[in-house]
Amino acid sequence: MGGIVDLQGRAVADLRVKGSSLVKGQQWLDYLDHYAQTFSESEPWVRFLLNATVSCHQSFMVMSRRLRKNRAFAGGETMAEKTLTVSDDAAMRLAWFERHSEEIDQRVVPDWAKFQFAALEGCLRMQVRLAGEVDQIMRKGHLLLAVDRQGTLVETKSEENPDCAGAEHE
Repeated sequence: MGGIVDLQGRAVADLRVKGSSLVKGQQWLDYLDHYAQTFSESEPWVRFLLNATVSCHQSFMVMSRRLRKNRAFAGGETMAEKTLTVSDDAAMRLAWFERHSEEIDQRVVPDWAKFQFAALEGCLRMQVRLAGEVDQIMRKGHLLLAVDRQGTLVETKSEENPDCAGAEHE
């Protein structure tokens, strides 16, 4: 077992994820909401990291509900979910993170927390990419990927494959 424990400190024998993403997502949101209350008096950067972590989990919940066309699960849909695409939601969460992380005085943030800032930003950036694919799946019913004759992903922006998702270069 290797000394692995769950969020309540209990030994974990099986690391496979059981249950749907919606159920797991709601369990994590409940835990994070409960645990975050203990940090209400903390430094601004601590509260920001907590809020960003919850937002990241909420974004996965939005995608999961939308893919299942199950907007009522886990707290119901918000007005934003009724009017925004998954891509717009993910982009707004990333923009919120970028805007507010610039307000944090990095001189008071420990190195381990700077790593956490970078990890959350990376996660939110990946969600923006994934959300574009989720929107395509919802629009078309499947995901189109542009590949060459060897099966390697190729650029998405081409005249032959204007609606495909694929490799992107920055």
